[in-house]
Amino acid sequence: ISRPYIVHVQDIYPESLTNKLAGLIGFAANKLLIPVDRFVLRHANKILVISEKMKLYLRETRNLNKDKFEVVLNWQDDTAFQAYQNTWPSGLLTFMYLGNIGPVSNIPFVINAFVKSCLPNARLIIAGVGSSKETCIKLAEKYPHIDIQFIEVPAGEVPLIQSQAHVMLLPLTKDAGHSSIPSKLPAYMFSSRPVIALAEKGTDIEKTITESGCGWVGDPVDEEWLINCFKMISDSDTELLVNKGKAGCQYAHLHFSKETNLNKLLKSMIN
Repeated sequence: ISRPYIVHVQDIYPESLTNKLAGLIGFAANKLLIPVDRFVLRHANKILVISEKMKLYLRETRNLNKDKFEVVLNWQDDTAFQAYQNTWPSGLLTFMYLGNIGPVSNIPFVINAFVKSCLPNARLIIAGVGSSKETCIKLAEKYPHIDIQFIEVPAGEVPLIQSQAHVMLLPLTKDAGHSSIPSKLPAYMFSSRPVIALAEKGTDIEKTITESGCGWVGDPVDEEWLINCFKMISDSDTELLVNKGKAGCQYAHLHFSKETNLNKLLKSMIN
């Protein structure tokens, strides 16, 4: 008799891999591997997923009973952010992206929109490393009159660095936001900063930002929307930004805290 087991799904495989493969290769890999994943999930006592979208997708594509699922969001330990939640930076209006600078982060799109917005007394900070960083630096160098900075993120200093921003950026390429909520979004919210996100309607990202009232969401290919969003924020009162940041922080404590989701996880394992 096999032992009972729980599956904790952080990413949807094989699709996360096979969707990057061209034509018949990807199709053949899906036909071979999805039945294996279906078998594993179907015989699990409980399936833990990190978003409602993931739950719905797995239910439909693996033909699974909804009672098998429990949504446990990836949590953040908010204690490191508490020292900075009530601080507000002075100086230039600062828009910041903090995270991996890779193909799906859509940073060149953000740089181009920021340049075209022609904001007075504003800067864009790109914090982190990644495979697309050098390309982004070369793009920014074409506009020496625009304040665009690239900085490193030392271990353990995410809360400190994010406290230097007025608005955080969560730009994703088209279709990249459908699988789950990136961990940077809760981190942004725990920093009590409003968020500009590029993600399609109906994604968990759009749902979270809309429900919490912590920011603005636009389509990943709508450059005009992002330009206008930059301009609107530049013309806004500080009070609006502070209030949106606080709303996001309150929402994050209810939904993304370690305490809330660890209790969910333990409860699902006991049951």
